[in-house]
Amino acid sequence: MIQIRSVLKVLDGSGVREVRSFDLPGKAGSPGRIGDKVTASVFRLRAGSASASNFKKGEVVRGVLVTTKKGVVRQNGQVIRFPENGVVLLTKKGEPMGQRVRGCLPYDLRQKGYLKLVRMADSVV
Repeated sequence: MIQIRSVLKVLDGSGVREVRSFDLPGKAGSPGRIGDKVTASVFRLRAGSASASNFKKGEVVRGVLVTTKKGVVRQNGQVIRFPENGVVLLTKKGEPMGQRVRGCLPYDLRQKGYLKLVRMADSVV
């Protein structure tokens, strides 16, 4: 679960390393879960990345929450946990900024309508 001011690792190839969340639209103070949209500011950039020149520290970006340290309980009783809190950055149209997503993503994103993200991922759990 993600709160305001949580530091999230960016899992796509957009050139941003970490972001800090400052808004969870539509959540009204409740914590964010996998598949929720996040508004954040750029916290760290990737050094030496050509695509990092498109961003500045403190710039406002939007993304979708794809992994959380807090376990997600599925309907069949499985609990899915990830080693870090991760986000994939989105454009204003809702398309991913990067060309590929590193790491594995949960299958739950497919059910929430993020099929393109699931296809870009290395693996799906």
